[in-house]
Amino acid sequence: MNEVTDISTVVHGKTDDKMQSKIWFGFFKSVFDFLDNAGIPSWEDTENLVKISVLDTGVNMDNPFLRLNRDRIDSTSFIDTGDTNDTDGHGTHIDALLLKMARNAKIYVAKVAETHDSPDSVAIAEAIEFARKEWKVDIINMSFGFMEPCEPIRQEIQLAHSADIIMFAAGHNDGGNRPIAFPANSANVIAIGATNSHGKDSGFGPFMGIISLGKSKSGTSFATPIAAGIAALTMDYVSYLKDPEFYPLPPKAKTEDEVKEVLEDRQVVAARIKTLEGMTAALRRLSVDSNSYQYLSPWTLFDLRQRDEVPSILLNCLRGLR
Repeated sequence: MNEVTDISTVVHGKTDDKMQSKIWFGFFKSVFDFLDNAGIPSWEDTENLVKISVLDTGVNMDNPFLRLNRDRIDSTSFIDTGDTNDTDGHGTHIDALLLKMARNAKIYVAKVAETHDSPDSVAIAEAIEFARKEWKVDIINMSFGFMEPCEPIRQEIQLAHSADIIMFAAGHNDGGNRPIAFPANSANVIAIGATNSHGKDSGFGPFMGIISLGKSKSGTSFATPIAAGIAALTMDYVSYLKDPEFYPLPPKAKTEDEVKEVLEDRQVVAARIKTLEGMTAALRRLSVDSNSYQYLSPWTLFDLRQRDEVPSILLNCLRGLR
């Protein structure tokens, strides 16, 4: 199991920012404890890894943690150099965050820029298409934003949404002085803002529905993979609720027909976690209200003290989407 101290060292900045990160990830450790106690297997013991595509500056495989997790990384370049190596560091930071938070995920790195402040719109559109058609990912992380919409990207986002790919994008790092950036302002993308460990607006990003830790480093671009990582581990957890071994059948299910009815219902309801509506509902259930935002705090639900109630809470949350 990855220790929280390992995660918090990835998020760095000023001294007080480091402390904020340690506080948040200290809380987050209880989520790992919950998943371990629930019997969720590690990635080595499952074939059903959540697939996350990271559209950014590539990946630096000289990073010790990424080298250790090379089996959970695939990469392709969509820019002219054809090289997926990350010389900027922005993408590598995001790759490591996702791998450490979403322990049962594999990341598919799409290099769409040489530097984090120069995303290539053509490369991004091609990467989204590739992630949908070839990688068949569940989640796409986009820690960048444009001031103006880009039609090719918009079209690919629509196609990805139609394929039930959950997309996260950074809102902005310029506070309330500018509107939410594209593609975060797209209807089919979950826009992410930044906050500190106490759920207070860190000054990055205008109003968005969901915020996550992001004050350390550079704001919403790093809040985004934290939200995507929480989404991935939630998606993984819900997938096991279809199995009576992990979520026992209710005592009232005695006959073969009753058992079949319960299992079929769970199959249908659990599948909704892979839709935008389902994931948004789940993330809101994993959040607390904070100054008109939804502050992601998954430990409030994934709490060992309510282990037996969590499956029904999440499934009822998804069932309510009918």
